[in-house]
Amino acid sequence: SLCTTGIRLTICQLLQFLMIGGNPFKPVTDPEVYQAIIPSLSPKIATQQVTHYAQNIKSGDFRLFDYGGDKNLRVYGSKFPPLYPLKNVVSTVYLWASDSDFLNTFKVMMFY
Repeated sequence: SLCTTGIRLTICQLLQFLMIGGNPFKPVTDPEVYQAIIPSLSPKIATQQVTHYAQNIKSGDFRLFDYGGDKNLRVYGSKFPPLYPLKNVVSTVYLWASDSDFLNTFKVMMFY
């Protein structure tokens, strides 16, 4: 079994924290919990999704994916990817955070 003991269990605990949150100081230690969680997770997170998230954090903007200058010119007609046209978003948006959420903090929530 993948998440049973030793380093495998530690890796599963780290992945669980990164993907679905929780308390990193009180990780789940029961391997059976992981046997229930793992099948319900998405098969994988696309590398491009993670890269795109990092690009937006680094730039401080909310832009389409940055392929690099030459491909951006072909795809977007510009050296840089355009900003998402958020003025066109007309749906209600709810933001969620928790004390153990390291990606979306209450401080960030209050900004919006």
